[in-house]
Amino acid sequence: MKTFIALIALLLTSSIAGAGMSLPADGESYELASQTTIAKKDRFNGTVEVYVTSWCRFCSQALDYLKSNGIKHVAHDIEKDSAARQKYEDLGGQGVPFIVIGSNKMSGFSREALEYYLENSR
Repeated sequence: MKTFIALIALLLTSSIAGAGMSLPADGESYELASQTTIAKKDRFNGTVEVYVTSWCRFCSQALDYLKSNGIKHVAHDIEKDSAARQKYEDLGGQGVPFIVIGSNKMSGFSREALEYYLENSR
């Protein structure tokens, strides 16, 4: 498997060099040989909603991650707030944490999934 991944990485590196691409240090965009520029997508800038319970360790991890990375968020305790519980149910919540990023919903906490949605939600 490691050999396969290394081979793919080598092929991709060769393809980028062969296509005349240059990757700037700022990471904001890259140019093709034809001078076509593809801009980096904007990151989600709304407020992330997190439905939690007080006893859930994954809820705490999700909230800590959001806070430590300066991501705007609001936590709703579905055991202490009946309106939050109703909204959670209306959204199709199953399990906690239940995280809403724009129109995307995720059950559980994964840094990778959260970052994916932050990069691909509007």
